[in-house]
Amino acid sequence: MDKFELLRTFCESAISRPEQSRPGVISWSDQSRLLWPEAQYFAPWRDVAYALASEPAADAAIEDRVRLKRWTRVSPEAGRVLGSRLTQALSVIQVNEIAGERAGTTFPSGLDDKALTAALLIYWCYAMELPLAEWGGAPAGRA
Repeated sequence: MDKFELLRTFCESAISRPEQSRPGVISWSDQSRLLWPEAQYFAPWRDVAYALASEPAADAAIEDRVRLKRWTRVSPEAGRVLGSRLTQALSVIQVNEIAGERAGTTFPSGLDDKALTAALLIYWCYAMELPLAEWGGAPAGRA
């Protein structure tokens, strides 16, 4: 499933009356606030070598997280990928906030914080191509 199809399907299911929801801008600071705890979940795996082969497992873990509303058992290798994706997403979010070129990212209104966190995980991390590539099993901090 493509990232935007997954995001659309999730938002439609999370909003009780999607036809009445208007888009709203989620500020960069709110995005950081919601994603920060998710990134901390993967901190124990920051020293696991990054492996491109674990990216599909990371995407599957996001799908499970969105569907079940919690993280399920994630392998250390997939956890490392997710930790890198979240760290880099948070970096991009913070740079955008500092730059102040726009207020945030547009999402449908009607999502509570839990649903918005899931939507942000899909938007920023599902099938994410890392801005700072970590190829060849580079350990944390050597991207």
